[in-house]
Amino acid sequence: MVVKFMFLSIFQSEDTMKMYENQANLPRLPLPALEDTCRKLLEWSQPLLSSEDYDSSKKAVDYFISNEGEGPFLQKKLTGLRNRKDTLNWLEPFWYGTYLGNRLPLPVNSNVAFVLEKNIESKNMPQAEFAASLLVSLFEYRNLLYSGNMDIDFQGRKALCMSQYKTLLGTARIPGKELDILKTDNPSNHVAVIANGRYYKIHAPFKADVAKNYTHFYNSIKMILKESEAEDNFPVGCLTSTDRTSWAKNRNRIIELEPSNADSLNQMEGALAVLALDGNEYESDSEMFKNMLCGNSRNRWYDKSIQLILSSDGHFAINYEHSGVDGTTLGNLVRFIYKNTKPHEEIKEVNAAHEVEEICFTLDGHIKNEIEKAEAGSEKAFKGLSIEVLLFDKFGKTRIKESKTSPDSFIQIAFQLAQMKTFGKVRNTYEAVMTKQFLHGRTEAMRPVTPESIAFVLEPTSGNFRKAMAKHIERISECKNGYGIDRHLFGLRKMHEENFPGDYLPEIFHSPSYREICRNFFSTSTSNPKGLLHAGYGPVIYDGYGLRYLIYGNELHFVLSSKVHNSENLLKLKSNLEESLVEIASILESE
Repeated sequence: MVVKFMFLSIFQSEDTMKMYENQANLPRLPLPALEDTCRKLLEWSQPLLSSEDYDSSKKAVDYFISNEGEGPFLQKKLTGLRNRKDTLNWLEPFWYGTYLGNRLPLPVNSNVAFVLEKNIESKNMPQAEFAASLLVSLFEYRNLLYSGNMDIDFQGRKALCMSQYKTLLGTARIPGKELDILKTDNPSNHVAVIANGRYYKIHAPFKADVAKNYTHFYNSIKMILKESEAEDNFPVGCLTSTDRTSWAKNRNRIIELEPSNADSLNQMEGALAVLALDGNEYESDSEMFKNMLCGNSRNRWYDKSIQLILSSDGHFAINYEHSGVDGTTLGNLVRFIYKNTKPHEEIKEVNAAHEVEEICFTLDGHIKNEIEKAEAGSEKAFKGLSIEVLLFDKFGKTRIKESKTSPDSFIQIAFQLAQMKTFGKVRNTYEAVMTKQFLHGRTEAMRPVTPESIAFVLEPTSGNFRKAMAKHIERISECKNGYGIDRHLFGLRKMHEENFPGDYLPEIFHSPSYREICRNFFSTSTSNPKGLLHAGYGPVIYDGYGLRYLIYGNELHFVLSSKVHNSENLLKLKSNLEESLVEIASILESE
């Protein structure tokens, strides 16, 4: 398989360093039984279907798993793939093929934004001083990563897979005509800085003295801020905001124009990370988050795995390209930055001209025109997105757990109650569940809409809530342990496409059950909140909504998103979510 070959060229065999020493002990992602997955497809989709659609789906499912159907053959092929000695994770080649084959622009459609909290020491640092301390922390983290001395991640007592750390830094998604690739420079010894549409390279200081490293970065940043006062009218990074095929064509043309352009692209793409220095000041958290997610393409390079964005008013975010890294892995870097970024006592003003190199491109009229079109397209996409940030400060995890309730279940059920208040019905919802306890694990899609949750939103009583919560916890456990349905059905479908290219897909993949379960009207997820203020992304379908939430001890933070034509409903949903959280807390307190 082409995708698998490409994937293996990026991820070599696991190293024998400390952080990878448990990799050989991790279990491989299980492959559920065909009948179990198909039974769950009917069960999980039933609350979303009419009786007529359910009956037609059942016929398709029954035939698919029968001896006459395609299911047993496809399951056998998938089992064979899983059991091969060179298969680390049977889902992996399909996963990367889907991500890297997506032709949509990265901003709004794929990339995710984290707005970071600054610790008490760094909260009021000026932009250049904070940027310098941030880069000191980043290179310290790089050294920890490259040495392999990072502690292994755990969830409870379970060790987690560490493979994603290999594409966390020094990685870029390189556009292709039909399929992108992930390219990682290891080691990467420089950081790329963007200011006013101009690009700069700062080399790693290679000094053991932290104060000298800070001085190195501080003076480099000050020089870049001064030099970049004259902006570049044609920043190439705008092109990273376009659809992937167009960017691939324009990238090839840029390389053909001038040999030095290839080196300039390598400097941007091979950087440890991109640091974007913005001049923005924001009037609201919603406006700020939207800019961090998909704003100002003149000052972005969306292909990079990590873009550190620092505005002049002090807001700080990471915009990350999602194909090689999930939020749980990025959270490790977030917590390191939160802990280690701090003021330094001595600031020595020195000439940094020999420390900084501007990254330049030679462009022709056609590419300049493409950049102008890309900027206009990016601005249109920005204006077409609505973002609402909800800071809920009435209670958080502590009070929820006092009522003997799962905080995640509490929020997901409250969200369904908010849907009922807003739309008069509950729609299919995607909840991401981490599966990193398996070798090269990523996520499974949990479906939180159940007959029990529907019963609660129709009759909000404590008894109905407890039943809905128990079902939610049960499904989370199934998905976490590799027995969800989305990834398995996806693998079966890919096996059919591989073995019968161009043939009509089995009827199960056209059934109302499958169509409904794959239509992610609401896309939801959460993250470890340590070091974070907000996290979020755009809706995954045109009429859909995004919801990412952070659960603190005494607060809950939400980022809700939709296309602009749904702005009014988004505001209602935000208001109804707040109301529903309070309502459920009141119901549980009255038990």
